[in-house]
Amino acid sequence: MSPCDDFYRFSCGGWIHRTAIPDETGHVSIFEQSRERLDIQLKDLIETSLNDTTPAIVTMKNMYRSCMNLPAIEKLGAEPLKAALKKLGGWPVVEGETWEEAAFDWINVTEAIRGKWVVFVAVLMSLSLGK
Repeated sequence: MSPCDDFYRFSCGGWIHRTAIPDETGHVSIFEQSRERLDIQLKDLIETSLNDTTPAIVTMKNMYRSCMNLPAIEKLGAEPLKAALKKLGGWPVVEGETWEEAAFDWINVTEAIRGKWVVFVAVLMSLSLGK
């Protein structure tokens, strides 16, 4: 195939020919495929028992282990999340009629998230379901 005849097929034809669209999603992209490969590589990296004492690596591994500890998560239920939300000024969906809108200050909440829980901002802002 000549790029002068059909540049799209010339540049993407091999990928299109090799890639099947999964029935459960109805679409696929090179970015999704790259993200899935990266997720697998990161999971392998996190789960390996390297003795790296770099604070960022230790924190990442501890957070991952805590997220994967299903018996502890099920035992605690929603209480840790409710407590964190309460510290941030509450959330009407959780607190219902007891939520005090007048006491809520979005600027203070944003500052608290950035100051204390900056690691969790991405988790709070981007949730997805995977295989």
